[in-house]
Amino acid sequence: WPSCVIDCFVMSPSPCNRCQRFTKTCSFASGGVSEHLCKDCSKNAELENLPKSLPFPDVVLFGRVVGVHGSIQDACIGVCELGKWTSTDAQGQFSLSEIVSRWLQLALEELFELLHSKDPAGPDAWLRKALANAGLPHTYEPLLRLSGVGALLDHDAFISMAAAPNTIVGLAPQVFASIARSRIIMLSCTKEGMAPTSLDVDVAELLCSPNMALQVAMPTVAASGVVDPAVGGQVTDEASGALVGLLPGTSLVRADGSLYDGAVTVSLAVIDASAPASLEAMPGDFSGCAVDGSTAQIQSFGALWAGLSDEAGAQLQLAEASPGMELTLLSDTPVNFEMLGAPPTIWEFDASRGKWKEDAVGVLAVDGVVLPQAGTDPFSVSPPARDAGSSDAPKNARRKAKAKGKSGGEYHSNNHYSFLEGSPIWTPQAYANFFGTPKKRVYNMKNIRRSGYWNCDAIYITAFACGRLVDEGGEAITKANVWCVGKNYAGASPRSGVDNCGNFTILAQCLSDIEVYAILPVALPAHGEGALCRFKLGTFTTGPPGKTKDVGNLTLTHAKRSSTPPPERPQRQE
Repeated sequence: WPSCVIDCFVMSPSPCNRCQRFTKTCSFASGGVSEHLCKDCSKNAELENLPKSLPFPDVVLFGRVVGVHGSIQDACIGVCELGKWTSTDAQGQFSLSEIVSRWLQLALEELFELLHSKDPAGPDAWLRKALANAGLPHTYEPLLRLSGVGALLDHDAFISMAAAPNTIVGLAPQVFASIARSRIIMLSCTKEGMAPTSLDVDVAELLCSPNMALQVAMPTVAASGVVDPAVGGQVTDEASGALVGLLPGTSLVRADGSLYDGAVTVSLAVIDASAPASLEAMPGDFSGCAVDGSTAQIQSFGALWAGLSDEAGAQLQLAEASPGMELTLLSDTPVNFEMLGAPPTIWEFDASRGKWKEDAVGVLAVDGVVLPQAGTDPFSVSPPARDAGSSDAPKNARRKAKAKGKSGGEYHSNNHYSFLEGSPIWTPQAYANFFGTPKKRVYNMKNIRRSGYWNCDAIYITAFACGRLVDEGGEAITKANVWCVGKNYAGASPRSGVDNCGNFTILAQCLSDIEVYAILPVALPAHGEGALCRFKLGTFTTGPPGKTKDVGNLTLTHAKRSSTPPPERPQRQE
């Protein structure tokens, strides 16, 4: 705040140095210049003395981009909406302080315009209300009292007052609640040879948790090849067996919607739901929106990223009238139907929102058996009948049916679905029978309409776990992210911050085993130097649906430090 001195009013009338009126004046000193001003001119002088340089707080937002081999150098990370980007250094670290400050400035400018358009005194009234709610320091009270009698705050003064470091932390939630701009910014991360990913960051929450660390994991492109979309073809990852296929007659468009006529580079990356290091690279926080509009936490059985690009590397998409893609992945992640209560469905990652959304257009088959599409009652339909002459019909089916005199060479459409146990439709027991045998399964997704991340998921019923982070001396850890990863299911919770006492609460699947992790923005003194310090804090069992399990104090010791997932890359940086 600029230094200015206002002496008491002079009782005998004297000319005001500005308006020249003879009245009671006061001595107003600012910037080494002293003036005798009347009451009205002194009010204006105070407002003129407000800073115009928009002193946004020193927002510290930093993190690291990693792959399965450790830190990733020269990854490009930023916010598409702002057109601002930065890159990671040799340790994979990045800073987004400038981007977040710019987002705050745009939010405050939007708020001022909204308030001022309704009433020129609106910005003043908004700040007075914030002062009454303890959102502004009392040092602002004299200025706001002046604004109440006619000396209105202008654009720069309003933003300077609201953006001061000692005010923006408390005001940010109110600011975003009053305007259309979201408090969530979407960070996008790209790197040649890696599948792109994105991460959502809550700006208001960030301001309340200074020095919060982010870790962005990127999956490696496993296979890539050139396909003629008119003829069709597929690209296969020989290591995992996953593939992306284009059907003959596929039509593609550029980002501007214009038709693309030429060969296309098809790329894929695989996320193995049974491998913690691979699962770490799953975009989002395992939360999403079902076809009925409800929000949910999801468990993954495997995911693929399918990328389409032209000769110059520009991204392509399927045209609206084009045949859909076909994606196949193999996974040995068990499907516990008794716990889930519903079969897997197809989910697509919405990079613009940082959330998964259930897809009702694609068709999912597991081991060749087509499952009900999202949005249909999974207990009201039966698997489509297979032709008796097809390669996946049961051996000797035609012969056995003939021996019994049943319809000549045909057999009952449900005979080969032994898991149905004679029922004409799916039943809970039929799903349990079908998924009951642990084995590597083939998940095939057809009619996939867009490139990007696609997942075979199931919604799970949530419970909570709470606890407290402390150091080896028993003192609370006040700056950390905490989350959990399923031990007997493939899923992870959204990251939780900690309060001033080190307390946290996280989501998890009910009645399941979870591993709790924490990451700190700076290394603890006892553990040496480092930008990010990661801990594996133990395995716990969650309670019934909706209940909270208290895991107690979790002590961050050297023995609990974790470098995997992901491991550090030795020597050479990627």
